[in-house]
Amino acid sequence: MDGSVIKVIQINLNKSKLAAVELGKKDEYEVALITEPYTYGKIPTLLDGCQDKLRSTIAVKPRACIRVDPRLKPWLVEEFTDMDMATVAIKSGGKVVYMASIYLDINLPVEKVKMTELIQCCHRKKIPLVMGLDTNSHSPLWGCEETNPRGQHLEEIIHSSGISVLNCGDEPTFQTLNGSSIIDVTMVNEEALVNLNLQEWQVDLTESLSDHKYLTFKFGSFIPNMEQRRNFRKANWEKFSEIVDKGIRESQLLEKDVITCLDYSILQEVINKGLDVVSPLRTPSGKKPCRWWNNELSDLRVQLSKVGDKRRYSEEHHDRYKALRALYRKKIKEAKRESWRSFCTAARSAKDVSTLVKIIQGNPSKGVAILKGIDGYTSTPEESLGVLMETHFPEHKKHIDSESGEGEEPVPLEGSPALVEYVDMHKVKRAI
Repeated sequence: MDGSVIKVIQINLNKSKLAAVELGKKDEYEVALITEPYTYGKIPTLLDGCQDKLRSTIAVKPRACIRVDPRLKPWLVEEFTDMDMATVAIKSGGKVVYMASIYLDINLPVEKVKMTELIQCCHRKKIPLVMGLDTNSHSPLWGCEETNPRGQHLEEIIHSSGISVLNCGDEPTFQTLNGSSIIDVTMVNEEALVNLNLQEWQVDLTESLSDHKYLTFKFGSFIPNMEQRRNFRKANWEKFSEIVDKGIRESQLLEKDVITCLDYSILQEVINKGLDVVSPLRTPSGKKPCRWWNNELSDLRVQLSKVGDKRRYSEEHHDRYKALRALYRKKIKEAKRESWRSFCTAARSAKDVSTLVKIIQGNPSKGVAILKGIDGYTSTPEESLGVLMETHFPEHKKHIDSESGEGEEPVPLEGSPALVEYVDMHKVKRAI
């Protein structure tokens, strides 16, 4: 299967709810490097129903996060993630790539320790690194007409670290009625510049509903995950039990005194047939529907897009934009409220109520991240899994000798009295 190029979008959302909604509509990008995201409590959100795609610190309200398509199988690199910085590991062409979104507060020194450590780590381990930054600084290196003290300091870091800047041209990345500047910057290390086939970097003039503009580019490749899954939440388990009971009776498994490997295979086939009926394998669509979105919001979005760019050049258009923006925000709030009311009213069964409880609790499980082992943090997902195996299953290496290929003989299912006594057909039937 041919690989697909990885499309990246970079943006400072200026903590705007409307800008977050707009970015949520841009699902054609596999990665979004986000600074100053809109947050609900301490949690960044794009209001698109795909909260599981966002990666950031969970300790404080973050000013940097990354949205990543699950098909890239991202891992959060906690060693280089804090309030103003989010780092994930993905794979491009079979090679691990680090991607970081970084916010450099104008009231803090431009030299961020974690950012420097990240650059050094990637240089030492030869890991390609792509960084999207809101630098809050000026330098000719990224298209500004002049530099300032923050820009000079950042230039020194760039030159001493072997970092390259992807920005080209002089199109402002930040623009208001009172002025414009280039402060949003995309940087890469030498490994990324040589190996990732970076291409088509540009300032996207599409309206973002933020004071900042979109930066977009492409790199590398990945093979979309076509793995099929079952949606057990929608399964009819009563019907499943009927199918399995019928299959067990027809195969006469319960009438046997001795269980053989063939019997286990028959049972597995019976179970799979039942699952194929009540929960068939499907390829995930990847995009959850936005249930509260409607035609009125679509029309307002188009109007905002038309007025959006003009707002930066005249007060008349700016006032028109503000009025449309306020109306758009109001209609979004009304649409979300009405959608939630309809959803709650439609809840009738215990299953529907259970779903409501899970939504209200809002406690998403945290995925596995890059872990810290005895010798420091791991750098790849495989190394993290190795740490987990060493910690919880320290004897696992004794089972198979990696050099000789010899290992312990597996316990045979047939003719093993202890195993047959423990795993009998009645226990299996009760379990399913």
